[in-house]
Amino acid sequence: MSADWLIKSILDEFVVEIKEIYFTNRVGKELSLVELFERLQYPDFDLSACLKIEQLLLERDIGIRPEMAKGTKTEKRLFVFQQTGPSDPWLEIKHGETGRQEFKSSFTYDRKRFKNDVGAKLSDLESDDVLASAMKSIAGLINSNGGLLWIGVADEAWRSGNPKDQSPEDLAEHYPGLSDDCRLWKCGDDRELLDAGLNIDIDKLELKVRDLVDGSFLDKSLVNNSITMTFPEINRRRVCRMEVYTRNQLVFVKDKESSGNWKLYVRQGRRTGEIKIHQFQEFLRNRKG
Repeated sequence: MSADWLIKSILDEFVVEIKEIYFTNRVGKELSLVELFERLQYPDFDLSACLKIEQLLLERDIGIRPEMAKGTKTEKRLFVFQQTGPSDPWLEIKHGETGRQEFKSSFTYDRKRFKNDVGAKLSDLESDDVLASAMKSIAGLINSNGGLLWIGVADEAWRSGNPKDQSPEDLAEHYPGLSDDCRLWKCGDDRELLDAGLNIDIDKLELKVRDLVDGSFLDKSLVNNSITMTFPEINRRRVCRMEVYTRNQLVFVKDKESSGNWKLYVRQGRRTGEIKIHQFQEFLRNRKG
């Protein structure tokens, strides 16, 4: 029996375990490279071997965050099954908001002010409060059971029925999309095309979101390694589907009201709530099960 055959056989068992974890709880498995190589009984431990293992895992739809070439040997990494979302986003959206799915109409664009303040300029509609709400939702999912965060989808969109059957007016209300965020962030340059969800620079948009994550969390690299973003279209309106994976380590969001302070958020049923200091011990006991 060759060493390569044995390694691939053990690797396949590892892959099955990760997929079972994902489909049971939509989470990944956390291991350091030291622990991974011990698990795989791999004889060599160098960059070449790391990249070889990484390629074998990617071929089996297992992603690694951070990538093998980054970080240290002892740093915990997230190994997760990379499942592509359904071709029709409605198949997920129709289940509504749950403990593991949440909707936000934008990343930072203040739709309430747009409706109530007819004289507001575009630059006036970039809201720190709206952005903070999205960051809290990411934190809540990581600190709880993971799940999906949709941006560009209104809270009640799922009640309106299949978007394929809706009028343009209803679509604009229920699926506002990302065009207004993109105009604020200059991720596209043609208003008419942006309103149709087109001409959006997806790479620039994702980079902007990840930069904002960097500025919002205490452990920014852990958070960015715990989210995967795709940008499907719903009847020519581009939205963001963010898959968020739970981690063993808690993540804390910057308190925008008090410099140097950080807050802990979790999913509480269909909402995201803060864990206060007097609730922390009980929360930890419940989290450890």
